[in-house]
Amino acid sequence: MTRKVGAAFPGVKIGVHCHNDQGMAVANSLAAVRGGASLIQGTVNGYGERTGNANVISILPTLSEAMERASTISGQTLAGLTPLSRYVDEQANQPSNQAAAYVGGAAFAKTNCFPGASPQTDAVEYRMRPDQVGNCYFMLPSSNELLLGDDASSVVISPLTLQSLSQYGQEEDIRANATRVMRTVQKLSQKGYFFEGADASVDLMLRRALSAYRAPFEILDYHVLVWDEGPEQYGRDMGQARATVKLRVEQQVVNRYVVKELRKLGDLASDAANLASLAASMASSGQQTGTELLEVAEGNGPVNALGKCLVKALLPLFPVLEFVELSDYKVRILDNEAATGAIPRVMIEFIDTQTGRRWTTASADSNIITASMNALVDGLEYMLEHRNNFVEREN
Repeated sequence: MTRKVGAAFPGVKIGVHCHNDQGMAVANSLAAVRGGASLIQGTVNGYGERTGNANVISILPTLSEAMERASTISGQTLAGLTPLSRYVDEQANQPSNQAAAYVGGAAFAKTNCFPGASPQTDAVEYRMRPDQVGNCYFMLPSSNELLLGDDASSVVISPLTLQSLSQYGQEEDIRANATRVMRTVQKLSQKGYFFEGADASVDLMLRRALSAYRAPFEILDYHVLVWDEGPEQYGRDMGQARATVKLRVEQQVVNRYVVKELRKLGDLASDAANLASLAASMASSGQQTGTELLEVAEGNGPVNALGKCLVKALLPLFPVLEFVELSDYKVRILDNEAATGAIPRVMIEFIDTQTGRRWTTASADSNIITASMNALVDGLEYMLEHRNNFVEREN
């Protein structure tokens, strides 16, 4: 059809827009290119009405590599297809398709087809390398557990991240730890624990892998009490919650806060010698492990109560937390077949209302409250670690 239209209108550029009602959107789009079309319309992951649109994530690598057709998409852009695909899934709050062409977790899986065979002796030949589309090789044993292969693509650390991590270790140690962390991330991704769109959590994983890194605070324990007036009282303060959090803050942070407060007392503020003596005394008091804080807060549901409680406890010591807000909260079930025993994964987006910067954290746990708390802690820790960078970039 495309060839006939092109022949009827010589010199006119032909475009094609295919839907996937019969599962042929990608095939028809590629056939249209062979018939003379120079424009393909589609969507990421084929999202669209009814059964969806043509999936550009499948079309672009096929055009570029298999059909060797020139396009506006460069090789560097192709390498971003896997992260793009999973990011869009995250934003749509949909599970990524493990069997998706090019970008799925099993797209480049190696399987032991025969007893005694190894991935090296029984390797599958592919039309392209997985790193060309931002994916990686995986070996698929009979247990169906996906493991990272030895030939996974190397980890690339941006200069900005490397500079930020340099205060905690040498570049060689940073790169070695980053490789181990990213291998863990890739293994978790194959089980559905995707981190696309949750860069803040990955950033903290990189930092926590370095021995010199110290978190600004540590959660010791917490609990949440939820109450309502019963199902017949819909709309009357249902889901109210009270959270109690006990945490520990580094002693030097507490010392700075105490000295700052003492400076507000007037007479003492003018006595620099007394302040210096006080600071020295506090530093040698033996409480080097930190100071424990206990706080209580109420909120609209357990996550809101926990978030308020954390900020309430930390705000006097970290005033910048005044500007942090939760802007989005998503929950996805990772293993639907487990029904009520399924593992939920939580993603929380934060915003710094002073600078406008946003960041997202993710956590998964059989207890949704635990997953939410972990994501909340990551979000606040990330802000405290990067707040100076937020301000510098705004300026």
